[in-house]
Amino acid sequence: MFSYRLKISFLLLFLPAIAAAQTDSAGMDELVISGTLKPVKRSESPVPVETLTRSFLRANPGPNIFESLQMVNGLQPQVNCNVCSAGDIHINGMEGPYTLVTIDGMPLMSSLGTVYGLMGIPNSLLQRVEVIRGAASALYGSEAMAGVINLITREPGNKTRWTADYSLSSDAEHSLDLGAGYRIGNLRMLSSLHGFSMSRPFDRNGDGFADIPVQQRYSFFQKMSLPLADGRKASFAFRRFGEYRWGGQMQWEEQFAGTDSVYGERIRTGRTELLGAIELGVLGRPRWQFSFIDHRQGSVYGLLPFNARQSIFFSQFLWDGTFRGWQWLAGLPFRFTRYDDNTPVTAQVQRMPLPGAFVQLEKEWNRSWRSNFSLRSDYDPVHGWVWSPRLAMQYKPSGSPHNLRFNIGSGYRVVNVFTEDHAALSGSRRVVFREALDPERSWSGLLSYVRTFTGRRAFFRWESSMFYTRFGNKIVADYFTHPDQVIYENLDGFALSRGLSMDFERQHRSGQRINLGITLLDVSLTEADSTGTMRSEQQVHTPPFSASLQFHQPLNRHWSLDVNGRLFSPMRLPIVPNDFRPEYSPWHGLLNLQFIRKSRSGTEFYAGIRNLLNFTPRDPLLRPFDPFDKETGLNNPNGYTFDASYNYASMQGRRVFVGVRRQF
Repeated sequence: MFSYRLKISFLLLFLPAIAAAQTDSAGMDELVISGTLKPVKRSESPVPVETLTRSFLRANPGPNIFESLQMVNGLQPQVNCNVCSAGDIHINGMEGPYTLVTIDGMPLMSSLGTVYGLMGIPNSLLQRVEVIRGAASALYGSEAMAGVINLITREPGNKTRWTADYSLSSDAEHSLDLGAGYRIGNLRMLSSLHGFSMSRPFDRNGDGFADIPVQQRYSFFQKMSLPLADGRKASFAFRRFGEYRWGGQMQWEEQFAGTDSVYGERIRTGRTELLGAIELGVLGRPRWQFSFIDHRQGSVYGLLPFNARQSIFFSQFLWDGTFRGWQWLAGLPFRFTRYDDNTPVTAQVQRMPLPGAFVQLEKEWNRSWRSNFSLRSDYDPVHGWVWSPRLAMQYKPSGSPHNLRFNIGSGYRVVNVFTEDHAALSGSRRVVFREALDPERSWSGLLSYVRTFTGRRAFFRWESSMFYTRFGNKIVADYFTHPDQVIYENLDGFALSRGLSMDFERQHRSGQRINLGITLLDVSLTEADSTGTMRSEQQVHTPPFSASLQFHQPLNRHWSLDVNGRLFSPMRLPIVPNDFRPEYSPWHGLLNLQFIRKSRSGTEFYAGIRNLLNFTPRDPLLRPFDPFDKETGLNNPNGYTFDASYNYASMQGRRVFVGVRRQF
């Protein structure tokens, strides 16, 4: 199937080259920092970087960044548990543990925090989101095999500004954001408070379980910027996040936690985050970045208690300069992780130092060609030195609307399965390790082509990319051998992730915006069977085809309309032996509508419908009437046991929302 796609992909990649063009659009050439760790115009970065602005986040309002990313082509926020709604984010079909999520470039959201922490980052904190697709370990280290999602927080301003945003949905979801930007002497300050509550469980599919978990959470964020001598500056930020959630049978109460009377999964989460950056006045004026996270989770999954604490300290010195036409950047990163939980795997507290060093060399050879080479080495106490190179080439003639990029690089991941795959945390399955797990390695290639052109009344942008990743030592989770187990092992073979993505953007002078995206994927695992024959199978939770739509239409001076949608082809699902449910999901989509009215005073009123098509999965739970498997021997010829991993879409159906926001 993929061979046919490959034949047409080159045609699709360069199709816009035959179109007539006039001039590029300077308005689309914003500064980005994630690709090279230095501010650079997006069009001049040899590493492709996609940006999601505040206007994009407002066009598809949601209580957190996890929900807003559902509408981005090539990204797939995936809910992995139908009881507690734990999730992660896939990039180009690669699973969540291969995506590094950072805040202001620092790895605060890795490992345990990714499972629930992504749903605790409100959109109100963010100035923009930058996405790198492809191996980025050369600059970011472990876990950046599929790419990086860099959440860039808002900068404190010079003027005092107050913001407020409140929304309510028909599912009794209450979301409140309060913010203030102000000055105290030379300090520029930004304060933000976010609260979310959904305290009413509902069971629309009648299986006896709450369709989505009850949730209450808060987030307090404080950021400050201080000017220093010689034009230098320092910035510091603090965030405190807390959440309580439970999912399970409708009659569950806290008194049933850890008992076999009523099934429930209850999670309490507390996170403290500190981060900062200082421009130093010595040794070539390096930048020092640092962060600290303390994440605590107290939870019960049915009968199984899971209590964990993870602390991550991160420090990085960056130097940059020029030498004979070369721009260079050198870094000394260090990450220390302390992890402990109540499982037998961590009978002793895990302490994992990960020091490293990297260098990046960039050169503009002429007015058309740029190159970027990066090399990083990290020292893992168990596995020794791990090397990660990356080469990026760019061809963009000055003043030309054509932009061609080629990237190739290596990625790696130091594995801690309990903190990175929620199936290992859920009480519905038992975790089995067949062997001592080796670190994963990958090689990735990306070919990207961008074409921009401007008509009389509109600006157009076309971007196409082909990507290919081959894994060695890939760690796979086997859901199929035994219905009560998740079996982990290094793949005796290889894994491939390859595909093609296309994005088309049109901006009209009237304010109308249209974004269309398509992604074709072929993600497979190949290994030897019992006879020694190499066999391939499609990865679960990976649709071969997906499409996205964002449409913004001003209706008059005060009213506007936003339409956002995603379409997914059938994807393979984790079924059990003799499962009556289909192995592949149906075609399904998600469609959201929003109307905005701006008053003369600056107040914005918005209202709309989420999941307009009202699509929810059928039979997401296996044997929901016997979650503790007390009666598996009665009228159960197929030997089914309770399972909550059959998921491919949100269980939350159509709902209406209204809201109001104001800046003072």
